[in-house]
Amino acid sequence: MPHPPQESGEDLDAPDVDAPSTPVTRAEPAGRTEPATPPTEDPEAADPVPWRPRDALWVFLLWWGAQIAAGVLYLALGGDEVDEDLTLGIFTLVPQVLLLGLTALWVASRSATGIRRLIGKRRPTVRDAWAGLWHGLAALVLVNGVMALLIELLAGALGRELPQVQEGLQEVTRSPEAAPVALVGIILFAPVAEELFFRGMLQSALRRRLHAWPAIGLAAVAFALVHVEPLAVLLTFPLGLYFGRLYHRRQNIVAPVVAHLVFNASGVILIRVGLPG
Repeated sequence: MPHPPQESGEDLDAPDVDAPSTPVTRAEPAGRTEPATPPTEDPEAADPVPWRPRDALWVFLLWWGAQIAAGVLYLALGGDEVDEDLTLGIFTLVPQVLLLGLTALWVASRSATGIRRLIGKRRPTVRDAWAGLWHGLAALVLVNGVMALLIELLAGALGRELPQVQEGLQEVTRSPEAAPVALVGIILFAPVAEELFFRGMLQSALRRRLHAWPAIGLAAVAFALVHVEPLAVLLTFPLGLYFGRLYHRRQNIVAPVVAHLVFNASGVILIRVGLPG
C-alpha cells in the first residue's frame, strides 16, 4: 500500500536527532504501521456461486414448460377420468419434483461443486435446523396472523370481502383420496424444492450483481408470483423476504427449508382442524 506523500521541504536523508540510537528501517518508518486489510463482511459477494441469474431464469422457464408437458401427457393418458381432487393432489406434488430435479441438474452441470454450493456456503449444523424450527413458527405468526389481520382490516375499511386463499389447495388437503399425495408435495417437496431454487439458486445468483436486500427482494417477488392468486401473492411476499433474510444470515439452505416445512405443516394442521390457514 503506497504511503502518503511527505510534506514539502522534508529531507528524507537527514538524520533524526531526536530518534533513539537504534536505527529505524527505511521500509517501515518509526511511528508508521501498515493498516491491516479489513475482513470481508459479505462472504457471498467475496465468493460468488458458479452460476448466474440467467441460469436461474432458464431453470424457471424449463420448469413451467415441463409442467405444461406433464399436464398434456397426463390428459393424454386418461387423466381427465381421474377424480378431480386426486388430480389436484398429483399436480401439487409433480411441479415440486420437477423444480427440485431441474435445479439440481442445472447447478451440477455448471460446476463440480454445484450441489454443495446450492446447499450453502457454510456447512449445515443442528443449530441451523433448530433456528429453522423457531423461525418457521415466527413466520406463521407473521403471515397468518399479523399480515392476514392487516389485510382483513384494510378490506373491511374498503367495504370489500376477501376471497378464501388457495381454496382448491385447502379442499385437497381435506380429501381422503388426494390428501396423502398432496401432503407429500406441500410439506416435504415444496419446502426443499422452492428454497433450493428461490434462495439457494436465484437469490445467490442475484448476489453476484446486487447487494443483499435487493437480491432478497427480487427472489421474494419471484417466489410470491408463482402462487398466482393475488391474495396468496400478497401474503407470500413477506414470507419470501423472511426466508431470504434467514438464508443470508445462516449461509446455508437448512434453516429456511426447515422454517418453510414448519410453516406449511402448521398451515395444513390449521386447515385440518377447521381453523383459517
